[in-house]
Amino acid sequence: MIKQKMLLGLVSAAFLGMGSLPGAAEAADNPFASVPPDSGYYDDVDALVNNGLIYGYEKGEFKKTRIISRMEMAIFTAKAMSAMDRAGAEDAQRIQRLIKEFSGELSDMHVKVPGVAAKKEESKAASGPKIKQMPKNFSLTGLIRLRDDWGHNKNADGKDDTFGGTKNHQLLWQMFTKFDIGAGWTGEIDFLGAKDGDGDSRTTGENTSGTADINKAFVTGPLAGGSVRVGRVKGSTVYGDSMIMGQYYQGIDYTRKFGKWKAGATWGKVDYNTSRWSGDTEKVNTTYYDKDGKAHYGYKAERGVSGSDMNPDGLGVNMTQIQTSYQASKDFAWNMGFWHLTARGSGNYRSSKDIALGKASTHYNDPNIFETSVSWQASRKLKVLGNFAISDDTRGKDTDFGRQNKAYGISFRWGQVAASNPHSSKLQLDLLHQERYTGIKSTYDLKNKMGEGERGFILDYRYVPIQNVMFDFRWMHYHSLGKTAAKTDHGNQYRVQAYYYF
Repeated sequence: MIKQKMLLGLVSAAFLGMGSLPGAAEAADNPFASVPPDSGYYDDVDALVNNGLIYGYEKGEFKKTRIISRMEMAIFTAKAMSAMDRAGAEDAQRIQRLIKEFSGELSDMHVKVPGVAAKKEESKAASGPKIKQMPKNFSLTGLIRLRDDWGHNKNADGKDDTFGGTKNHQLLWQMFTKFDIGAGWTGEIDFLGAKDGDGDSRTTGENTSGTADINKAFVTGPLAGGSVRVGRVKGSTVYGDSMIMGQYYQGIDYTRKFGKWKAGATWGKVDYNTSRWSGDTEKVNTTYYDKDGKAHYGYKAERGVSGSDMNPDGLGVNMTQIQTSYQASKDFAWNMGFWHLTARGSGNYRSSKDIALGKASTHYNDPNIFETSVSWQASRKLKVLGNFAISDDTRGKDTDFGRQNKAYGISFRWGQVAASNPHSSKLQLDLLHQERYTGIKSTYDLKNKMGEGERGFILDYRYVPIQNVMFDFRWMHYHSLGKTAAKTDHGNQYRVQAYYYF
């Protein structure tokens, strides 16, 4: 590491002797101008270091919070270029972005930037319709995933149910486009589609009907020393793996760093399932049974939105979210989050099941949720995460199962897997307890659902045999908490997935 830092210093000193550049020149003309912290290039280098593509740096040694010059960033780029043959699709896109931005500094260092001459020749020889101008730093990546699910449930009445077969075979594809807008702003539009084993459109956890559709579209840019994101998004910009919020929403969030602290605030309209008559009899194909065993038919939602008692079908909620993260050391972080949920409209709602069974409306009481979690990199391979969450929802206070307003879990992760790194692997064990009145939607697949909580474990193993190909094997064991709405007592789900990244 000392040699690496000395090399950076010597190269910088050599260029200082070249004379000063005009003060009115743009940052790209000054190799010692600072790279803006919200440019995205720090994240690119950090990912390349973590994936072993920058020689001399171990995972975690690159500090994204330390502002560096364009020349220093170009040195990292040159190192990554030497490992281009080992880079996967996503890492190759990162390297190309860096090359395009720091090509001037690379040329000054006499680093050959590949493809420039060829592109000029191709542009002269090309025939047919042409795109006048692509967005700056436009990138297109994607994945194809094959999935098969099967398993069995033990019901409260002692009977068994099994699931699997053609409808549980899934082919999914996703495409991710990223581009520069200007003035530090970037955009991203993602597309998704899925089919089952019969070739029918398949609803997914990404909240689409399965037909080719946009599932994310947003812009990101600098604001008041931080970063703002606007559009349809999923996931937090402060910390991940929340037991409370892993749902899509349309809104705006703002994130800023303060030394070791990172804080963010969000307002958004959360995805939910409607409970209305569509006019299409093909959609009214969900069967509910009353206490006497009589069948009632209800509306089946077109999208695969996972509803919960905190985000019930037929209502729609707005979310105010505040999150903080404290990076105590390079191996330990402490996170906190607060959510205030408010109903859209009157706050009265009925799910599809309530409508089918003729039940009265329920009123939503605008709950609050608190979550805290820790992340500890115990060793080079072992990472441990712990979560605890609680809400002030009182709907479960008079039941035989307690208030049902808590969630907690611990996760053990051994190894690091990346599609760009052949023979990389990760083994993960999640021990989870999610009560009914807790979260909007967990990032974990074992979660609270409408009318029911769950506890259990998820054991998952991922392996990359060759570059850009990954296999995933999973076993999920779950128990119902309270059994107030679901007939299942406990069950097991098994999953096999194969990914190809491009």
